[in-house]
Amino acid sequence: MNIFDMQEFVSSPLYHSICLAIAKAIPITIISDYSDTMANLDIQRIVNSNLSIKELQNTLINNKDELINYSINKYKMTYINEEIEDYPIGEEVEERPTNIKYTGYSKGFLLMNLIEYSLVKRGNQELEEYLKKSRIPQAKKYAKEIKSFLEFK
Repeated sequence: MNIFDMQEFVSSPLYHSICLAIAKAIPITIISDYSDTMANLDIQRIVNSNLSIKELQNTLINNKDELINYSINKYKMTYINEEIEDYPIGEEVEERPTNIKYTGYSKGFLLMNLIEYSLVKRGNQELEEYLKKSRIPQAKKYAKEIKSFLEFK
């Protein structure tokens, strides 16, 4: 896989239509620019997942509605959890940084959800291996969260 292949994948009509469906359902902005840097990060995600681009395309085609629901559930559950942050006593954050400007989601957000969705459907072991390769802290705990995104209504 190379940058051109990655850009072609995230620019496909199906991928784009799924992004639009998610953005219509939840209050997110998707950045239209997709830089080579973002493409390289997403290529590494695919490499870490041990999934092929063909497998990911098939999941987009065959599980479109489930993937949209997964993405919406993930956003809702993550947003709810951000509201209730859990800091140790004495380490609470008093003020949020004001010098950070949020511009929106990269097109690659759907790819991350697609990989997680595909791997959780295969089972916990492959998902946990992917999360560890991706250096996600508390991989087992996050794997359980990912599973809950499938079940959240």
